[in-house]
Amino acid sequence: MALTATFQDEFDDNSLSASWTLSGSGTPSNQIKELNKQLELTTSGVNGEYFYCFSTSTFDLTASSIICRIKNAGAQAANQDFLPLIAQLDGNNQIWITINGGN
Repeated sequence: MALTATFQDEFDDNSLSASWTLSGSGTPSNQIKELNKQLELTTSGVNGEYFYCFSTSTFDLTASSIICRIKNAGAQAANQDFLPLIAQLDGNNQIWITINGGN
């Protein structure tokens, strides 16, 4: 397993690297882009639509940290979640950062 320090992406070249896999409903490549030195995820407003990307490799997080800066979470309905970061080893070992209803 690669050390976390070996995985970085500054999102500064307007092109998602092969380190990321895109997934979700519809056409994720239309909704997940690297633009303006940041990762941008958008929706088309279709109810129930979701998009996400994940690293193509796994990493050893021992003595490491994960940073996720949210510039703008947009406006979610009170019953919708925005999950900007999930770090998961297995079903029993995971961390979720969640924004619900814009909070």
